[in-house]
Amino acid sequence: MLRAIPLLSVLVLLLSSPSQTTAALVSAAPASLPPATFENASTAFFEGGSESRIGLLCHNDPVNKTDPTGLDPGDPFSSAVDAVRDLHSFINPTSIHENREYGSTIYKLDGKYFATTPLGGTADHSYGRNPTPDGAKTVGDYHSHGDYSYKDPKTGEISRAAAPGHGLTGGKHDNQNSDHASPKDKAFYQQQAAGKSEYKGYLGTPSGHLLGIDPNDKKLREKDLGH
Repeated sequence: MLRAIPLLSVLVLLLSSPSQTTAALVSAAPASLPPATFENASTAFFEGGSESRIGLLCHNDPVNKTDPTGLDPGDPFSSAVDAVRDLHSFINPTSIHENREYGSTIYKLDGKYFATTPLGGTADHSYGRNPTPDGAKTVGDYHSHGDYSYKDPKTGEISRAAAPGHGLTGGKHDNQNSDHASPKDKAFYQQQAAGKSEYKGYLGTPSGHLLGIDPNDKKLREKDLGH
């Protein structure tokens, strides 16, 4: 049988357990906001009043997946390459683990460079990108290639070339040239670079390397920017 609890008893209970009360208050999400997910977050990190959704950058697990090194995308940098390196360090391991491409737009705002929160695609493309804030200038594009992959010549189905966690050993079975930008990648960079002098293409590879491609380079050579 349920009994009504006097208001005074409730106050005593709350005051006697301050840590639990604080935890309850912190964990309560505003009812007006939709659930934040890693993939549906557009510019939530940058827009006003979005602090309550910052957990999307730790995959909705702020207890176990914090950002002590400051690698999560959204931080300002003095160069586009630094912003991309930060993004690459954050998302490429996840991309390899899931054998799934991720994409992000690199932009400049108020003299600083940023990367949008990466969006996940499939094993062979990452067409989606989160929008940039108003007034931002697009200066590049990043996407990852996931793990080494094998495309079945009969069905066209793409699968991981090796067991998860053994991507490097699967490189010899890869038939997608996953450690390099594809002709479609390079064509996309050239198309997007029209009228943008700073624009560069960036690729995260199964080997862990970050590659940079200058669309204005007639040979579209890949520059190794490290891990």
